[in-house]
Amino acid sequence: GRLEIKVTSSEAESTVTRILNLIENAGTRKSQQEKFITRIARIYTPVVVGIAILVFLIPTILGHPAAVWFRRSLVFLIVSCPCALVISIPLSYYIGIGVAAKKGIIFKGSEYLDVLHRVKTVVFDKTGTLTTGEMKVEKVFVREGSEPVELMHSLWLAEHSSSHPFAKAIRSAYEGDFDPALVNAYSEYPGRGVLLQYGQDRLLAGSEAFLKEFGFIDPIPAKSHSAVHAAKNDFYLGCVTFSDTLKPGIKDTLAQLKTQGVEHTVMLSGDRREKAEKVSRETGLDEFHAELLPSHKLERLEEIMAREQGKTAFVGDGMNDAPALARADAGIAMGAIGNQASVETADIVLLNDKPEQLAAAFSISRRTGMLVAQNIAIALGVKALVMVLGVGGISGLWEAIIADVGVTLIVIFNSLRLLRSERRA
Repeated sequence: GRLEIKVTSSEAESTVTRILNLIENAGTRKSQQEKFITRIARIYTPVVVGIAILVFLIPTILGHPAAVWFRRSLVFLIVSCPCALVISIPLSYYIGIGVAAKKGIIFKGSEYLDVLHRVKTVVFDKTGTLTTGEMKVEKVFVREGSEPVELMHSLWLAEHSSSHPFAKAIRSAYEGDFDPALVNAYSEYPGRGVLLQYGQDRLLAGSEAFLKEFGFIDPIPAKSHSAVHAAKNDFYLGCVTFSDTLKPGIKDTLAQLKTQGVEHTVMLSGDRREKAEKVSRETGLDEFHAELLPSHKLERLEEIMAREQGKTAFVGDGMNDAPALARADAGIAMGAIGNQASVETADIVLLNDKPEQLAAAFSISRRTGMLVAQNIAIALGVKALVMVLGVGGISGLWEAIIADVGVTLIVIFNSLRLLRSERRA
């Protein structure tokens, strides 16, 4: 027999390669502390050498023993070596990024690892983020004079080329014949609906508001359910409703975020207000906004960012979320690793599509931030103490060497605690 193989993408475009590139490039986006150390390093050495010279010259000019103050200036110079800071801060972030990568969490740089633990507000997209996103046709409602089969067939034709979750659910529930040659016109209105001229038929499929724009003033009310309405040749056929469930563990994840410094949680949804309110109530969110188009989500996010204090993170899963992911202080792509737009736009990518990864990302960020703060305090505190003691003649060269090398080792081992704690976990 004959085997035909079709190449859909090159090795360089594969998911694995993209993930590896994200990890490799993470080091190019540095945190504020790393950038500060880099800037200071340019002037630190000449300043410290100058101070050490003054420590020697001023007392000598005033008549004090030159040998004594030369020794004290050496002590000052040795202790002032910034090795502990230069090594420990980047090391802490690299370890944090590595620990997160093992858990399937990709930080695109220490900058975002640093930002995440300062996030006070988290904004969620609903479908595919708080819920599974696996839509299923639940009920079919038809207007008098039409049949369920006619309704489903019209919806199937109209949604045949759409990538919307509702369209996928309709294609899974019904199968018919589609001839591309019969398509005379096709228009898709993002977040609203579809207009298709198929052969001699004019088909409309979309939200209740979308059909009302075309003069259908009395669609079947869907109440709290998500629904898609359909019309054929200016005759309203009916609607189908969809069911979607909360992601397992999402409630526990939201509760954990509250214990990790997040003060406000918000949901943005294109669903009807009743459906969005139900999901918000079940998950325990602080705020929700419903019936939003993709462009409106970005506007609402900017309003939230301007209103709330602290940093704001946005959690989404699809191409429509890309503008919001790019605008937020920390954009988190949850699942949908095959969606190149969301992966490339987001600052943090959760590969396994599990809510607990979101809590783990916040936890790793918070612990890394604590380690960096501890290392800075230890290094500066010990060095400042030994500097003062050295200039005062209490500590000598051996104490200076121990303070320099010893503190460097201490902060390195302190950074490695993050690795050990993750292994125990």
